Amino acid sequence: SGLAARCLSSTSALCGAGNTRRRSPTVFGRPVLQPRSAGLRRVFIVADKQDAASAKINPRADVLKKEINDIVTNNKVVVFGKSWCNFSSEAIVMLQSLGVTDLKVVEADHRRDEDQFMSVLKEMTSQKTVPQIFIGGELVKGEKNDGYDDLVELHKQGELKSKLEKLQALDKELDLPSSAFDFELFVVGGGSGGCAAALEAARNEELRIAVADFVKPSPGGTSWGIGGTCSNVGCIPKKLMHIASTMAENAHDLKSFGFTTKSGDTVELKHDWDTLCKGIHSYIKGQLNQGMLDGFEANNVNYFNAYATLKDRHTIELDDGKGGKETKTAKYIMLAA
Repeated sequence: SGLAARCLSSTSALCGAGNTRRRSPTVFGRPVLQPRSAGLRRVFIVADKQDAASAKINPRADVLKKEINDIVTNNKVVVFGKSWCNFSSEAIVMLQSLGVTDLKVVEADHRRDEDQFMSVLKEMTSQKTVPQIFIGGELVKGEKNDGYDDLVELHKQGELKSKLEKLQALDKELDLPSSAFDFELFVVGGGSGGCAAALEAARNEELRIAVADFVKPSPGGTSWGIGGTCSNVGCIPKKLMHIASTMAENAHDLKSFGFTTKSGDTVELKHDWDTLCKGIHSYIKGQLNQGMLDGFEANNVNYFNAYATLKDRHTIELDDGKGGKETKTAKYIMLAA
């Protein structure tokens, strides 16, 4: 329909609707660091406006020092970084790829006292950049005195994994063969991100991929299908309604562009709200929801319309909302809800 045609170009890219073609396989396994050095930039710690000297007399300095010491003491591996820092992200991915189970990440830019916190941290470690990484209570500090570079050097020398093994900070089950699990990857959440991740992983035809998605009905009984809030009750229906409103607006200008009725009168439109709603609902269910399910089937992605609960690092409990429950295991579990 015309309604579907207008929206298809924008929604298919976002939600993968109708993505039923089998794609060529690629290598998939533990997270692999991608070469993005050209886009990486160092993040230097900037002290508060009072500068580092005045920060030393900050009445909260002792409180922050205790907080930092407690974090380092109570966690086997700690990364102090910033959410938008590529080096912090790369360090976290590296540690996760090794199977670190006890990993504490502190993103300073999410704190209201970011400047004071970073000033105290800098004073304690003498490192000017993030990430700042602690393993077993010790700061990762090599020749470069740079958290990320020193972590990479430890990894290259083969010392990082042995250091983590001595701490018993690694997930031993990651070394189990894939056959020990029901799936290689289980994605919890069937929104745009979860669906895209599952289909991307399915490019490797040898992998067993699963997705669980479940919408708890509202008090009024409202529920919807695969695709998440965006496809069902957010961006997509909103955009379709916006298109409808612009059509009505354009009708006011038809006469100035030479359009009239056959009898020469001004074009007058009548709108039916129920017809618009039915058309939108039909498009979402028939094109987006079913299109995604068809894409899963074509790419051998197992779909569970069930509420998923994470029981441990490798186990998911599925509740179909009708009294039926089952458990599934996966080597990797992605939370995309």
